Amino acid sequence: MKKTEEIRIRDPFILAHDGYYYLYGTIGEPKARELYVHKSRDLENWEEPSVIYTLSDDSWAEGQLWAPEVHEYRGRFYLFLSIKEKNGLRGTEISMATTPGG
Repeated sequence: MKKTEEIRIRDPFILAHDGYYYLYGTIGEPKARELYVHKSRDLENWEEPSVIYTLSDDSWAEGQLWAPEVHEYRGRFYLFLSIKEKNGLRGTEISMATTPGG
């Protein structure tokens, strides 16, 4: 378990769902290819993070994941994620899962 003050992320986003809080954010590494989520019942004590997204090697993008948000719509969870393209510009990728933890 981690305390809130021990978690270092940028662009935090919290989703409340079924008695849990899910904390999404980026770690600021220029070539980051994975996105993590922390889970808590009280916004103070957090389970160890788990990977919910991995940028594939053959992706259109090179990395630098930024500003993730997850929204529920019709029983599914949609991850909106800004990613740096190989040409230097940014694009947005939308992924879908059946749980907020990916």
